Amino acid sequence: AVILGGAGLAGMAAAIQSDVPVPVIDSVTAGTHWALRTPPQPPARGTPGFDIAWQGLSPEMCALAPTQAA
Repeated sequence: AVILGGAGLAGMAAAIQSDVPVPVIDSVTAGTHWALRTPPQPPARGTPGFDIAWQGLSPEMCALAPTQAA
């Protein structure tokens, strides 16, 4: 497949598909379809937090990390 990326190429996939032997995907159209689909509900969380541990960050970045309520 060929993916045409960027808004400047939006709509071009249909124009060149007949000249290309593999599927041509318009990233703007594909992204729009993906964005408009019904998103799944996130799983319920017992407590707020992150799924990935913050580690190896500068002190400045660590200062931005949310703290757990006591």
